[in-house]
Amino acid sequence: MIFLAVLVLIYGFMALVGGLLYLIYFPFKKYFLKSGKLTLTRSLQINKIYIYFLVLIPVVPIIFIYLGFYPNDEFYAEEFKRNTTIDLPISADITKKIATYPDHHGSYSSGAIIKLEKVDYLKLKNDMSKLKEFKEDTLKNYLAWRDSFVRQIKSKEVEVIYTIGWFRVVFLKDKTTIIFERHSS
Repeated sequence: MIFLAVLVLIYGFMALVGGLLYLIYFPFKKYFLKSGKLTLTRSLQINKIYIYFLVLIPVVPIIFIYLGFYPNDEFYAEEFKRNTTIDLPISADITKKIATYPDHHGSYSSGAIIKLEKVDYLKLKNDMSKLKEFKEDTLKNYLAWRDSFVRQIKSKEVEVIYTIGWFRVVFLKDKTTIIFERHSS
C-alpha cells in the first residue's frame, strides 16, 4: 500500500512538472510552427518523445524504492558475504527473506532462510567455525524475528549459532538449512 502511494506521488509530481514545462514550451512551439522553423511532423515527434520522457523518468526511482522494500536475492547473498566474508555456495536457495526499509539513519534489519546441499552446508559450517571474530552462541538464543519471520525454532533443532554483534547465522540440525539475521543500530 505504501509503495502504491509513493508511485502515485511520483507520477503526480511528474504530471505537474510536465504540465508546467509544456505550458512554457507551447508558445514557442506555436511561434516555430508559424514561422516554418518547425514542421507539424517534427512537432508530433517532439510531443511523443516528451510523453515517453514523462512516463519513463519516474521508473528509475520507482525501481529503487521497490528494491528498498523488496530486495532481490542478490541483496541477501551480498549481506551474508559483507558480514561473514564468505560467499554463499551455488546451491544456496533463499526460501524466505525479510528486510525492513532503511530509516532516516540508514539502519535496517534483514534476514533469510537458506536451503543448501548437505556438502555445502557442512563446508559453510566449517568455514564459519574458523572465523575468529564469530563466537558460538552456547545459549542457542532464538532469533529476534522468530515470531514473524520463522516458526519458533526449538533448541533441539539448532545445531550451532555463530554470532558477531548484531549478525548471527543459525545452522539447523537438518544439515541443509541455515538462517541469518542482521540488525543495524
